[in-house]
Amino acid sequence: PAGPPLLRQARHIARKRGWSEGNRAVLRAVLSLGFNFLLRSSEFLSRCSAGWHLNKVLRGVDVQLRRDGVPLGPEELHLANEVAIFLRESKADQFNHGALLVHHAAEDPSAFDLCPVRAIRDLLMMFPDRMTSEKERPLMRWESGEAVTQGELRRILGQAGVAMGIPWESVGTHSLRFGGASALFQCSGGNSALVKRL
Repeated sequence: PAGPPLLRQARHIARKRGWSEGNRAVLRAVLSLGFNFLLRSSEFLSRCSAGWHLNKVLRGVDVQLRRDGVPLGPEELHLANEVAIFLRESKADQFNHGALLVHHAAEDPSAFDLCPVRAIRDLLMMFPDRMTSEKERPLMRWESGEAVTQGELRRILGQAGVAMGIPWESVGTHSLRFGGASALFQCSGGNSALVKRL
């Protein structure tokens, strides 16, 4: 599974290879959301040549930064202490009502780099059109506007794994969901019923 050390290694590789600040912000948001919200790759990434699963994929309009439950406008994003995402369709959504998931900002400074609130805040402050004129488009796009694909994420996670002594084939996009579930299981004192609901 992809835990915090692997996510940090992936970001380190991007920084070391000279990725632009914008693309590093996108990568951080992809890693943070996938891990913290236990997302399936089709819920936030392009399926390579198959493209986006448009009924499922997270768009700008599906993301809301908040301060103590109150939605924030584009000029107030720096005040965010919560992020809410609406999954319109999910494999686990038996009634097809969608699901609203909320995450609060990390308070521990050692976790700021993996905090989904900060990651989405920074992404939207860097690319404000993604919550206004481009809000109906998929959120996870590189600085160029091209889709972040499952293959690209798989490649950077595989490279991070190899750098940490983990076999390439042991790390994939599902590792974010699996790693987040493992972390949630540990933090909840082994509450498997909680993890299974997600």
